[in-house]
Amino acid sequence: MKKIYVFLRDTFYHRIMAFIAAALYGFPSRRLTVIGVTGTKGKSTTVELIAHILESAGKKVAVSSSVRNTVSGMTMPGCFNLQRLLRDAVSRGCEYAVMEVTSQGVVQNRHRFIRWAVAVFTNLAPEHVEAHGSFENYRAAKVSFFEYAAKNPKAVFVINKDDENAPYFVRAAQHHKKIVFSREQAPATLYGAFNEYNAGAALAVASALNIFEDVARRAVGDFKGVYGRMEFVQRNPFTVVVDYAVTPDSLRAAYNAFAGSRIIAIFGCTGGGRDAWKRRVMGGIAGEACAAVVLTDDDSYDEDTESIMAEIEAGLVSVKDGWRIGENYWKIVSRRAAIEKGLSLAGEGDVVLVTGKGGDTWLRMKRGVKVPWSDQEVIRDILKGLE
Repeated sequence: MKKIYVFLRDTFYHRIMAFIAAALYGFPSRRLTVIGVTGTKGKSTTVELIAHILESAGKKVAVSSSVRNTVSGMTMPGCFNLQRLLRDAVSRGCEYAVMEVTSQGVVQNRHRFIRWAVAVFTNLAPEHVEAHGSFENYRAAKVSFFEYAAKNPKAVFVINKDDENAPYFVRAAQHHKKIVFSREQAPATLYGAFNEYNAGAALAVASALNIFEDVARRAVGDFKGVYGRMEFVQRNPFTVVVDYAVTPDSLRAAYNAFAGSRIIAIFGCTGGGRDAWKRRVMGGIAGEACAAVVLTDDDSYDEDTESIMAEIEAGLVSVKDGWRIGENYWKIVSRRAAIEKGLSLAGEGDVVLVTGKGGDTWLRMKRGVKVPWSDQEVIRDILKGLE
Protein backbone atom coordinates (compact mmCIF):
# COMPACT_ATOMS: atom_id res chain seq x y z
CA MET A 1 0.00 0.00 0.00
CA LYS A 2 2.83 2.41 0.84
CA LYS A 3 4.46 1.81 -2.55
CA ILE A 4 1.18 2.54 -4.32
CA TYR A 5 0.80 5.76 -2.31
CA VAL A 6 4.37 6.88 -3.16
CA PHE A 7 3.82 6.07 -6.86
CA LEU A 8 0.56 8.03 -7.02
CA ARG A 9 2.05 10.95 -5.10
CA ASP A 10 5.19 11.24 -7.21
CA THR A 11 3.50 10.49 -10.55
CA PHE A 12 0.33 12.54 -10.26
CA TYR A 13 0.23 14.84 -7.25
CA HIS A 14 3.67 16.42 -7.71
CA ARG A 15 3.19 16.65 -11.47
CA ILE A 16 -0.14 18.44 -11.04
CA MET A 17 1.41 20.78 -8.47
CA ALA A 18 4.28 21.54 -10.86
CA PHE A 19 1.79 22.48 -13.59
CA ILE A 20 -0.25 24.67 -11.23
CA ALA A 21 2.92 26.43 -10.04
CA ALA A 22 4.08 27.11 -13.61
CA ALA A 23 0.63 28.33 -14.65
CA LEU A 24 0.28 30.52 -11.56
CA TYR A 25 3.49 32.36 -12.41
CA GLY A 26 2.80 32.49 -16.15
CA PHE A 27 5.29 29.85 -17.38
CA PRO A 28 8.23 32.22 -16.86
CA SER A 29 10.89 29.85 -18.24
CA ARG A 30 9.57 30.59 -21.75
CA ARG A 31 11.06 34.06 -21.43
CA LEU A 32 14.44 32.91 -20.14
CA THR A 33 17.36 30.76 -21.22
CA VAL A 34 17.36 28.18 -18.44
CA ILE A 35 20.44 26.06 -17.74
CA GLY A 36 20.11 23.01 -15.45
CA VAL A 37 23.10 21.26 -13.88
CA THR A 38 22.73 17.72 -12.56
CA GLY A 39 25.15 15.15 -11.19
CA THR A 40 26.58 14.10 -7.84
CA LYS A 41 29.54 16.40 -7.29
CA GLY A 42 30.36 19.89 -8.43
CA LYS A 43 26.85 21.14 -9.18
CA SER A 44 27.12 24.26 -7.02
CA THR A 45 30.56 25.26 -8.28
CA THR A 46 29.57 24.60 -11.89
CA VAL A 47 26.41 26.69 -11.49
CA GLU A 48 28.38 29.55 -9.97
CA LEU A 49 31.04 29.33 -12.69
CA ILE A 50 28.42 29.46 -15.44
CA ALA A 51 26.75 32.45 -13.80
CA HIS A 52 30.11 34.20 -13.42
CA ILE A 53 30.94 33.67 -17.09
CA LEU A 54 27.55 35.02 -18.18
CA GLU A 55 27.83 38.03 -15.88
CA SER A 56 31.35 38.68 -17.18
CA ALA A 57 29.83 38.72 -20.66
CA GLY A 58 27.42 41.43 -19.55
CA LYS A 59 24.37 39.19 -19.07
CA LYS A 60 21.88 39.41 -16.22
CA VAL A 61 21.53 36.06 -14.45
CA ALA A 62 19.35 34.42 -11.80
CA VAL A 63 20.84 31.53 -9.79
CA SER A 64 19.39 28.69 -7.75
CA SER A 65 21.87 26.47 -5.88
CA SER A 66 22.58 24.99 -2.47
CA VAL A 67 24.93 27.92 -1.90
CA ARG A 68 22.24 30.53 -2.65
CA ASN A 69 19.15 28.79 -1.23
CA THR A 70 20.18 29.19 2.39
CA VAL A 71 16.70 30.18 3.59
CA SER A 72 14.86 27.13 2.28
CA GLY A 73 17.84 24.84 2.90
CA MET A 74 16.99 22.98 -0.31
CA THR A 75 19.41 22.49 -3.18
CA MET A 76 16.46 22.46 -5.58
CA PRO A 77 13.45 24.37 -4.17
CA GLY A 78 9.88 23.10 -4.37
CA CYS A 79 7.99 23.76 -7.58
CA PHE A 80 6.22 26.91 -6.34
CA ASN A 81 9.43 28.48 -5.04
CA LEU A 82 11.22 27.47 -8.23
CA GLN A 83 8.61 29.02 -10.50
CA ARG A 84 8.50 32.15 -8.32
CA LEU A 85 12.27 32.44 -8.65
CA LEU A 86 11.94 32.27 -12.45
CA ARG A 87 9.10 34.80 -12.39
CA ASP A 88 11.21 37.17 -10.30
CA ALA A 89 14.09 36.69 -12.75
CA VAL A 90 11.85 37.79 -15.62
CA SER A 91 10.64 40.78 -13.61
CA ARG A 92 14.23 41.84 -12.92
CA GLY A 93 15.10 41.67 -16.59
CA CYS A 94 17.28 38.59 -16.40
CA GLU A 95 18.09 36.79 -19.63
CA TYR A 96 19.38 33.60 -18.03
CA ALA A 97 18.64 31.33 -15.08
CA VAL A 98 21.15 28.74 -13.89
CA MET A 99 20.08 26.11 -11.38
CA GLU A 100 21.00 22.85 -9.74
CA VAL A 101 18.75 19.90 -10.56
CA THR A 102 18.68 17.14 -7.95
CA SER A 103 17.54 13.54 -8.24
CA GLN A 104 14.98 14.01 -5.46
CA GLY A 105 13.69 17.15 -7.15
CA VAL A 106 13.25 15.19 -10.37
CA VAL A 107 11.40 12.37 -8.58
CA GLN A 108 9.03 15.03 -7.26
CA ASN A 109 8.62 16.52 -10.74
CA ARG A 110 9.99 19.94 -9.80
CA HIS A 111 11.82 20.10 -13.15
CA ARG A 112 8.60 19.82 -15.15
CA PHE A 113 6.99 22.74 -16.99
CA ILE A 114 10.36 24.45 -17.25
CA ARG A 115 11.77 24.89 -20.74
CA TRP A 116 15.38 23.83 -20.39
CA ALA A 117 17.73 25.37 -22.95
CA VAL A 118 20.89 23.62 -21.69
CA ALA A 119 21.19 20.49 -19.54
CA VAL A 120 24.54 19.64 -17.94
CA PHE A 121 25.77 16.31 -16.54
CA THR A 122 28.81 16.63 -14.26
CA ASN A 123 29.41 13.12 -12.89
CA LEU A 124 27.72 10.31 -10.98
CA ALA A 125 28.67 8.51 -7.78
CA PRO A 126 26.57 6.65 -5.18
CA GLU A 127 24.49 9.11 -3.14
CA HIS A 128 20.94 9.05 -1.75
CA VAL A 129 20.98 5.33 -2.58
CA GLU A 130 18.77 4.49 0.39
CA ALA A 131 16.27 7.20 -0.58
CA HIS A 132 16.05 5.93 -4.17
CA GLY A 133 16.28 2.23 -3.42
CA SER A 134 19.36 1.60 -5.57
CA PHE A 135 22.11 3.33 -7.50
CA GLU A 136 20.30 2.40 -10.71
CA ASN A 137 17.18 4.27 -9.54
CA TYR A 138 19.33 7.25 -8.56
CA ARG A 139 20.92 7.30 -12.00
CA ALA A 140 17.53 6.88 -13.68
CA ALA A 141 16.25 9.99 -11.90
CA LYS A 142 19.20 12.01 -13.20
CA VAL A 143 18.77 10.63 -16.72
CA SER A 144 15.04 11.40 -16.70
CA PHE A 145 15.92 15.09 -16.30
CA PHE A 146 17.81 14.85 -19.60
CA GLU A 147 14.86 13.04 -21.18
CA TYR A 148 12.51 15.80 -20.07
CA ALA A 149 14.87 18.57 -21.23
CA ALA A 150 14.95 16.85 -24.63
CA LYS A 151 11.29 17.79 -25.10
CA ASN A 152 12.68 21.16 -26.13
CA PRO A 153 13.91 20.49 -29.71
CA LYS A 154 16.46 23.29 -29.39
CA ALA A 155 17.96 22.08 -26.11
CA VAL A 156 21.73 21.55 -25.95
CA PHE A 157 23.30 18.88 -23.73
CA VAL A 158 26.70 19.17 -22.02
CA ILE A 159 28.16 15.85 -20.85
CA ASN A 160 31.28 14.80 -18.95
CA LYS A 161 32.76 12.26 -21.35
CA ASP A 162 35.11 10.83 -18.70
CA ASP A 163 32.32 9.59 -16.45
CA GLU A 164 31.44 5.93 -16.93
CA ASN A 165 27.75 6.78 -16.82
CA ALA A 166 28.00 9.26 -19.70
CA PRO A 167 26.46 6.84 -22.28
CA TYR A 168 23.14 6.89 -20.40
CA PHE A 169 22.98 10.66 -20.74
CA VAL A 170 24.13 10.63 -24.34
CA ARG A 171 21.27 8.25 -25.21
CA ALA A 172 18.77 10.44 -23.38
CA ALA A 173 19.89 13.39 -25.50
CA GLN A 174 19.78 11.62 -28.86
CA HIS A 175 18.82 13.78 -31.87
CA HIS A 176 19.97 16.89 -29.96
CA LYS A 177 23.17 18.90 -30.04
CA LYS A 178 25.68 17.53 -27.54
CA ILE A 179 28.93 19.03 -26.28
CA VAL A 180 31.27 16.77 -24.33
CA PHE A 181 33.97 18.01 -21.99
CA SER A 182 36.81 16.75 -19.83
CA ARG A 183 39.20 18.27 -17.32
CA GLU A 184 41.91 18.76 -19.95
CA GLN A 185 39.84 21.43 -21.65
CA ALA A 186 39.87 23.73 -18.65
CA PRO A 187 42.60 26.00 -17.30
CA ALA A 188 43.87 24.71 -13.95
CA THR A 189 43.00 27.88 -12.08
CA LEU A 190 40.82 26.27 -9.40
CA TYR A 191 42.23 24.03 -6.69
CA GLY A 192 41.96 20.31 -7.34
CA ALA A 193 41.32 18.14 -10.41
CA PHE A 194 37.59 18.00 -9.67
CA ASN A 195 37.38 21.77 -10.11
CA GLU A 196 38.98 21.40 -13.52
CA TYR A 197 35.96 19.30 -14.48
CA ASN A 198 33.66 22.01 -13.12
CA ALA A 199 35.47 24.61 -15.21
CA GLY A 200 35.33 22.33 -18.24
CA ALA A 201 31.57 22.02 -17.88
CA ALA A 202 31.14 25.78 -17.51
CA LEU A 203 33.26 26.50 -20.58
CA ALA A 204 31.25 23.97 -22.59
CA VAL A 205 28.03 25.73 -21.56
CA ALA A 206 29.56 29.08 -22.57
CA SER A 207 30.29 27.57 -25.98
CA ALA A 208 26.71 26.31 -26.26
CA LEU A 209 25.47 29.84 -25.49
CA ASN A 210 27.86 31.45 -28.00
CA ILE A 211 29.85 33.33 -25.38
CA PHE A 212 33.24 34.37 -26.76
CA GLU A 213 35.90 31.89 -25.64
CA ASP A 214 38.33 34.55 -24.46
CA VAL A 215 35.63 36.11 -22.28
CA ALA A 216 34.72 32.72 -20.79
CA ARG A 217 38.30 31.71 -20.07
CA ARG A 218 39.13 35.06 -18.55
CA ALA A 219 36.07 34.71 -16.28
CA VAL A 220 37.19 31.25 -15.15
CA GLY A 221 40.63 32.66 -14.46
CA ASP A 222 39.36 35.37 -12.12
CA PHE A 223 36.68 33.22 -10.43
CA LYS A 224 37.11 33.51 -6.65
CA GLY A 225 35.55 30.16 -5.80
CA VAL A 226 32.39 29.22 -3.93
CA TYR A 227 31.72 29.71 -0.24
CA GLY A 228 32.30 26.42 1.55
CA ARG A 229 33.76 24.64 -1.50
CA MET A 230 37.54 24.14 -1.08
CA GLU A 231 37.57 27.45 0.76
CA PHE A 232 40.91 28.46 2.24
CA VAL A 233 40.30 30.00 5.66
CA GLN A 234 44.04 30.24 6.41
CA ARG A 235 47.19 29.54 4.37
CA ASN A 236 50.03 30.16 6.85
CA PRO A 237 51.69 28.92 9.00
CA PHE A 238 49.43 25.94 8.29
CA THR A 239 46.58 25.62 5.82
CA VAL A 240 42.94 25.39 6.92
CA VAL A 241 40.34 24.47 4.30
CA VAL A 242 36.56 24.07 4.54
CA ASP A 243 34.84 21.84 2.00
CA TYR A 244 31.45 20.17 1.59
CA ALA A 245 32.72 16.65 0.63
CA VAL A 246 29.78 14.53 1.78
CA THR A 247 30.40 11.57 -0.54
CA PRO A 248 33.32 9.12 -0.55
CA ASP A 249 34.49 10.30 -3.97
CA SER A 250 34.42 13.97 -3.01
CA LEU A 251 36.23 13.28 0.29
CA ARG A 252 38.93 11.33 -1.53
CA ALA A 253 39.27 14.14 -4.09
CA ALA A 254 39.64 16.72 -1.31
CA TYR A 255 42.45 14.73 0.32
CA ASN A 256 44.11 14.03 -3.02
CA ALA A 257 44.26 17.78 -3.67
CA PHE A 258 46.79 17.95 -0.81
CA ALA A 259 48.69 14.74 -1.51
CA GLY A 260 52.15 14.90 0.00
CA SER A 261 51.06 17.14 2.87
CA ARG A 262 50.40 16.09 6.45
CA ILE A 263 46.59 16.13 6.58
CA ILE A 264 44.50 16.55 9.72
CA ALA A 265 40.87 15.66 8.98
CA ILE A 266 37.80 16.81 10.89
CA PHE A 267 34.49 15.35 9.76
CA GLY A 268 31.38 13.31 10.54
CA CYS A 269 28.51 11.84 8.55
CA THR A 270 24.88 12.86 8.28
CA GLY A 271 22.36 10.97 10.41
CA GLY A 272 18.66 10.42 9.92
CA GLY A 273 19.27 7.17 8.03
CA ARG A 274 20.86 9.01 5.12
CA ASP A 275 23.33 6.84 3.18
CA ALA A 276 24.58 5.01 6.27
CA TRP A 277 26.61 2.71 3.97
CA LYS A 278 29.15 5.43 3.26
CA ARG A 279 30.22 6.02 6.86
CA ARG A 280 32.65 3.12 7.02
CA VAL A 281 33.86 3.88 3.48
CA MET A 282 34.63 7.50 4.32
CA GLY A 283 36.41 6.40 7.48
CA GLY A 284 38.60 4.15 5.37
CA ILE A 285 39.42 6.96 2.96
CA ALA A 286 40.49 9.19 5.84
CA GLY A 287 42.44 6.31 7.34
CA GLU A 288 44.52 5.95 4.18
CA ALA A 289 45.10 9.65 3.45
CA CYS A 290 45.42 11.41 6.80
CA ALA A 291 47.95 11.68 9.61
CA ALA A 292 45.35 12.56 12.23
CA VAL A 293 41.54 12.41 12.30
CA VAL A 294 38.94 14.00 14.54
CA LEU A 295 35.45 12.53 14.17
CA THR A 296 32.51 14.70 15.18
CA ASP A 297 28.87 15.65 14.68
CA ASP A 298 27.46 16.45 11.24
CA ASP A 299 23.66 16.83 11.17
CA SER A 300 22.93 13.78 13.31
CA TYR A 301 19.18 14.45 13.33
CA ASP A 302 17.57 11.78 15.55
CA GLU A 303 20.47 9.35 15.33
CA ASP A 304 23.02 9.00 18.09
CA THR A 305 26.20 10.86 17.15
CA GLU A 306 28.36 8.36 19.05
CA SER A 307 26.91 5.51 16.96
CA ILE A 308 27.58 7.36 13.71
CA MET A 309 31.15 8.05 14.77
CA ALA A 310 31.62 4.39 15.70
CA GLU A 311 30.67 3.35 12.15
CA ILE A 312 33.18 5.80 10.66
CA GLU A 313 35.79 4.64 13.18
CA ALA A 314 35.35 1.02 12.06
CA GLY A 315 36.39 2.00 8.54
CA LEU A 316 39.21 4.22 9.78
CA VAL A 317 41.01 1.59 11.85
CA SER A 318 40.46 -1.20 9.30
CA VAL A 319 42.70 0.18 6.56
CA LYS A 320 46.05 0.01 8.36
CA ASP A 321 47.68 -0.65 11.70
CA GLY A 322 48.69 2.23 13.87
CA TRP A 323 45.45 4.08 14.47
CA ARG A 324 45.12 4.67 18.22
CA ILE A 325 42.25 6.50 19.91
CA GLY A 326 43.58 9.51 21.80
CA GLU A 327 46.93 9.35 19.97
CA ASN A 328 46.20 10.03 16.30
CA TYR A 329 42.42 10.00 16.18
CA TRP A 330 39.68 11.34 18.43
CA LYS A 331 35.89 11.18 18.70
CA ILE A 332 34.43 14.47 19.93
CA VAL A 333 30.67 15.06 19.67
CA SER A 334 30.87 18.86 19.91
CA ARG A 335 31.81 20.11 16.43
CA ARG A 336 33.41 23.24 17.86
CA ALA A 337 35.52 21.23 20.30
CA ALA A 338 36.48 18.86 17.48
CA ILE A 339 37.65 21.73 15.29
CA GLU A 340 39.56 23.18 18.23
CA LYS A 341 41.31 19.83 18.74
CA GLY A 342 42.17 19.49 15.07
CA LEU A 343 43.64 22.98 14.88
CA SER A 344 45.71 22.36 18.03
CA LEU A 345 47.38 19.42 16.29
CA ALA A 346 48.56 21.46 13.29
CA GLY A 347 52.12 22.58 12.74
CA GLU A 348 53.84 24.57 10.03
CA GLY A 349 53.05 23.24 6.55
CA ASP A 350 50.20 20.97 7.70
CA VAL A 351 46.75 20.97 6.12
CA VAL A 352 43.60 20.95 8.28
CA LEU A 353 40.57 19.87 6.27
CA VAL A 354 37.16 20.49 7.84
CA THR A 355 34.53 18.75 5.72
CA GLY A 356 30.84 17.90 5.66
CA LYS A 357 29.21 21.29 6.19
CA GLY A 358 30.83 23.56 3.62
CA GLY A 359 28.67 26.66 3.42
CA ASP A 360 25.77 25.16 5.38
CA THR A 361 24.57 27.55 8.08
CA TRP A 362 22.82 25.06 10.38
CA LEU A 363 23.56 22.03 12.51
CA ARG A 364 20.50 19.76 12.60
CA MET A 365 19.85 17.84 15.79
CA LYS A 366 17.23 15.72 17.51
CA ARG A 367 13.53 16.58 17.43
CA GLY A 368 13.98 19.03 14.58
CA VAL A 369 16.28 21.38 16.51
CA LYS A 370 18.45 23.58 14.25
CA VAL A 371 21.47 25.43 15.61
CA PRO A 372 23.01 28.33 13.63
CA TRP A 373 26.44 27.26 12.44
CA SER A 374 29.43 28.27 10.34
CA ASP A 375 32.61 26.19 10.15
CA GLN A 376 34.40 29.25 8.83
CA GLU A 377 33.39 31.54 11.68
CA VAL A 378 34.18 28.91 14.30
CA ILE A 379 37.63 28.31 12.77
CA ARG A 380 38.44 32.02 12.65
CA ASP A 381 37.32 32.45 16.26
CA ILE A 382 39.50 29.57 17.43
CA LEU A 383 42.50 30.71 15.39
CA LYS A 384 42.16 34.19 16.86
CA GLY A 385 42.40 32.66 20.33
CA LEU A 386 45.55 30.77 19.33
CA GLU A 387 47.41 33.94 18.32
